[in-house]
Amino acid sequence: MKEQGYSMLSLSLAASLNETAIRDILNGKIKSPTYQTLSKISQALKCHVDDLMKEANPNSLEVIGRNLLFNNSKIDAKRFAKTITIVDELIKKKDLRLDPLVRTKIYFSWYDLSILNKDISKDKSLTEMTLDTIIKASSKY
Repeated sequence: MKEQGYSMLSLSLAASLNETAIRDILNGKIKSPTYQTLSKISQALKCHVDDLMKEANPNSLEVIGRNLLFNNSKIDAKRFAKTITIVDELIKKKDLRLDPLVRTKIYFSWYDLSILNKDISKDKSLTEMTLDTIIKASSKY
């Protein structure tokens, strides 16, 4: 942001956002901004949303997870994509707003469980119970 000559005020104007929102994101008060907000900021900065996530914390679980997914041949990309779809549908159904790191932990936990139990997504009550358990466990760490 500063490298491109933006202050919080000028970035907020360029991104059509409130200056308070920019400040709260930068200070970590808003830990999980919406994709729409990140998209507006990335457009103003002429970068990709992923670049913002990497800048925020290059050692974050989300960035590490993304790198594992694409750099680790042991991960079945199709199965992982299906995992993301299933988990996202469940999260949307429950109307949950989860921190990106918690969401990433859930993806990897669900992926591991899907390898152990191929029927995990077939029983709806088991699926929801499993998700609730994973969310509780992921939120603690």
